[in-house]
Amino acid sequence: MLSSALKYSVMGAAALLVACGGDSDPAVSQLPALDAAKAYLAKYDALVATSFPATGAAAMALHDGCYLNHGMTKAYIVNDFDTDPKALASQQYNIGSTRTNIAVLADRLTKNADGSERREIDITYDVNFKDGSKNVVGGKETLISGSSSGSKLPDGKDCTTAENKPDWRRIGNRQIVETNLTAFNERLERTVLATGAPVSPSVVYSKYMQFVVSDPAKVATYATITGPNLGFDATGKANGTPGTLKLISVRLLRDAPEMQGKPGNYVDWRDTDGFRVCQNTARNNHAPADVADCSKDGGTSANFGSYNNASGAQLDMSFAALNFKAGENYTFKIYNDDGWKTVNGQAAKTPIATYTATLVNLPLNAADLAGTGVNADKFARGTSSSKTSGEIASAIRAKTPISLDLAWSLPGAMPDSRPVALSYVSGYQSGQANSTGVTWPASRKSDTTYPVPTATSTSRSFFTPASALVNPTYGEVSLAYTNRNRNLIRSIYTFQ
Repeated sequence: MLSSALKYSVMGAAALLVACGGDSDPAVSQLPALDAAKAYLAKYDALVATSFPATGAAAMALHDGCYLNHGMTKAYIVNDFDTDPKALASQQYNIGSTRTNIAVLADRLTKNADGSERREIDITYDVNFKDGSKNVVGGKETLISGSSSGSKLPDGKDCTTAENKPDWRRIGNRQIVETNLTAFNERLERTVLATGAPVSPSVVYSKYMQFVVSDPAKVATYATITGPNLGFDATGKANGTPGTLKLISVRLLRDAPEMQGKPGNYVDWRDTDGFRVCQNTARNNHAPADVADCSKDGGTSANFGSYNNASGAQLDMSFAALNFKAGENYTFKIYNDDGWKTVNGQAAKTPIATYTATLVNLPLNAADLAGTGVNADKFARGTSSSKTSGEIASAIRAKTPISLDLAWSLPGAMPDSRPVALSYVSGYQSGQANSTGVTWPASRKSDTTYPVPTATSTSRSFFTPASALVNPTYGEVSLAYTNRNRNLIRSIYTFQ
């Protein structure tokens, strides 16, 4: 006779209920889990086979009414899609994508508090994109059949749009905020903003990890991240030992009275921008969570790595000293209290959520990317521009949008052999949001567009300033390529 655990694995949750003498719920699918997963993903493949749905409701048609993923509900996504004029373009890379290598991780049948039943299956799969890239790390989903009654929203309240039907739907990862780690390699070609002349050296390289905590539901005030290599010595130098960082919400950096005029006080942070690591000026603006002083010293970055080196080999050595290793886990604790106001204030507080994120991929080998020189490296490189560097710098200083026809070369073969595709083209500028000449408060604006993933040119306007910008001090144009496995390879043209 099969053990109950083995029967559960072999037969699936709904079939197990019948085998054990229970009555199956007609609102719960009894398909074998793998068959259910394949059928659902085939439906999604068909949805995006020739075009991406043009409305939020159509794009989310295969998601449950109580869907929650990284803090975004179904209602939030539908509204954002329908109100953002760039939303449809940002999804065009999905057109023609297919899902393969499907596997079932878990299959469970439970009763909700109201007596209804739900069946959930956790699945993984690869996503194959028409541009040649392939996602093999992000395709984990939970599908639901039956009732989603009792599902919680980011604020802890019950979802009021539960569905109860046998159709399989995405239910999301149920996180109330987004947490992840993304690896960056960057090529920076630098220009003096005041003159348009090149900085010396004109091309440098960076590689770093970005720790993302994003709160679209606006339920958190700060967070901590604990990892195997986030420690600092007493001078603020990262030393590759275990440690914890403290991050403050950008909503507080923008709006809280305590943060006005402090580092990171951009007046136009978006609610969805990532939290920033709190600083300590006595430790060179780098400090562990127990000495970081958010309300005094603010926070301006969430990156951890090595920057602005003209030598790829030296950059690799510097980054290696930080002791990042793929496969290691980082713990994110999310808080919604006032522990950010005092040094080590989180020690006496209880987090509202705790999540674990795995470092999937490191930044790529910088020496390989740098190749034989700045005119032969493996980054995408600009090949033509309708305006000179001097004209662009002048437009940024004058806060005047400028139309650019840009063309660039495709990236070379990546060191890990994974294909990359264009993710976005972005213009960014920042500066003082005051007339007194002090750094803070400041203003920032990013304007991103999404050409087709195989594009090598674009024509568009750049550098429409934020309304609060008084004195521009920085601008950039960036080309971002991705292998769709949490690696971004960016070519950035800076005016500084």
